[in-house]
Amino acid sequence: MENDFKDVYIGERANQQKNGFGVYKFRNGFYRYEGNWKDGKKHGHGKLVMADGSFYEGSFDQGEITGSGVKHSALQRSDYSGEFLNGEYNGSGVIKYARGGGYEGEWQRNQYHGRGRLTYPSGEVFEGEFHCHKRHGRGQMRYSNGDHYDGDWIRDKRQGQGCLEAADGSIYEGQFFNDMYHGQGRMAHCSGIVYDGLWSGNKPVNRAGRIIISNHLHGALHLTQGEPFSLEVEVLSEDGQVMHVESGRQLQVFAGFQDHRPANGVSLFHQIEDIAEEPLQTPFGYQVVEFPLSESTAYQAFLEAEAAAAAAAATAGTTEQEEQPAQPETGGEKAAASATELESANNPTAAPRVAGAPAVGEDDPSGAATFRVYSPPPPPPGISTVATLEGRASFADLVLPRPHSLYRPYAALDERDGAVILAPASAAAPAGSTAASLSMGGAAATAAAVASATSAKKKKGRDKDEDSRLRQKRLGDERFARPGEYVLCVRDVSQPAFPAGDSRPEPAFLRLVLAAPALAKEAGGKEKEVKEKEKKKQWNTQAMIASVVAQSSTQQATGELEKLRGEPSSS
Repeated sequence: MENDFKDVYIGERANQQKNGFGVYKFRNGFYRYEGNWKDGKKHGHGKLVMADGSFYEGSFDQGEITGSGVKHSALQRSDYSGEFLNGEYNGSGVIKYARGGGYEGEWQRNQYHGRGRLTYPSGEVFEGEFHCHKRHGRGQMRYSNGDHYDGDWIRDKRQGQGCLEAADGSIYEGQFFNDMYHGQGRMAHCSGIVYDGLWSGNKPVNRAGRIIISNHLHGALHLTQGEPFSLEVEVLSEDGQVMHVESGRQLQVFAGFQDHRPANGVSLFHQIEDIAEEPLQTPFGYQVVEFPLSESTAYQAFLEAEAAAAAAAATAGTTEQEEQPAQPETGGEKAAASATELESANNPTAAPRVAGAPAVGEDDPSGAATFRVYSPPPPPPGISTVATLEGRASFADLVLPRPHSLYRPYAALDERDGAVILAPASAAAPAGSTAASLSMGGAAATAAAVASATSAKKKKGRDKDEDSRLRQKRLGDERFARPGEYVLCVRDVSQPAFPAGDSRPEPAFLRLVLAAPALAKEAGGKEKEVKEKEKKKQWNTQAMIASVVAQSSTQQATGELEKLRGEPSSS
């Protein structure tokens, strides 16, 4: 056979065989070898070049590629540097692919086998144990999305015990099967939820199904205005058991008031349309608009600070007024001022007015009205979310405060029921009132006109007292939410949802019936006593009005008569 190739070998010979260095061209023309020979076989260092551009350069042993060398494969577009055995990658070696990525580690029969580091074209990296070209045994995988796994592998799948740290911060420690969470495992989710239990197919076996308020399971919660209350909450699984295997679910509590819609064309609601919240459907057959909740202790502190700030502003205004020189008042001005004070007394819930500053709707005689800026304290913060502990949570010391002034359902009720009862009285003396009449034409008022004005004032005082009584009966203590029916809701607000892709547990709803403290006292036979006190207060108010009007009228009439007689007034 050697005689067939003798004319294509150029090199050294010994003992009629190729020995030493020589170049050998195979008859098929695909292979070409140049290197060392021994006894007619490639042996030592040499280079085998193929017609497609592939080549091997390195050690040869008895005609076989064995030992250390370098191979470039044009077909696989790869470069390998390492150990060979009988022409195959075997032992320790490094391969790089033109498409990106590569492998560095142990080989067996051209396959990843043993311990190594595999880099993918996407940038993902596996470092660990291989068997027959697959990840198998213990190893770490860093994924292109930032996830990191450290654990057991079987035939290229995560299987056995391991830990997966997700890019979003979630951490799962436990058992895997076929690349999924399966078996006993603990998940510390990025939302703050911690689940420690059984898993199947990447999902927890025990999943949150609904939320309940365990200390008020039957009927409505009945409270009076300003009365604090607490809620005990449980998260139940889909089969109705408390989720003892779960903690850290963020629960939010809020109240709602029935969404009352205004009549078409009511201009008030064009002003509050932009801040109106979307209504929420309840299981009670109506929708509610979210209503604020506050912690009772914090809200009481807010009310005290608000009252102190208002009192300080009023005191500062009074002091400023006292420093100014006194101006003589006419009888009509005195009557108007007294009437204004009485109207404020009839409406104790109206906003405090700073002394010395013109009321809304009044004209400043100097032409440059100065209003003292009243800066109330900031409102107390809302109720923070609460994290569950083994499926349970609690909200303590809650109270329903007053909402903002443009709360839509309240405004709709005011429009429907009439602003006369619900709107606070104006601080300015309305046209046609006794105070206005005396201030405009008191000097020419006759006794009959004074008597008529006094009678009208008494009637108006009675009407105002009635309005005030109806307002108090309807609104109660206006520092808090109005009496009526509210809805409490506890819902899951964990972000993102857990488990991913599943719906959240159904929220819990509870009806809350709020009553005014005065109405609550009337129950049990005390209604008569409360009404007698209101009647007594109303009579005193009317008597005060009549006294002021009569005194102002008498002083003005006396002054006019003395002017006509030319006699000095005794006053």
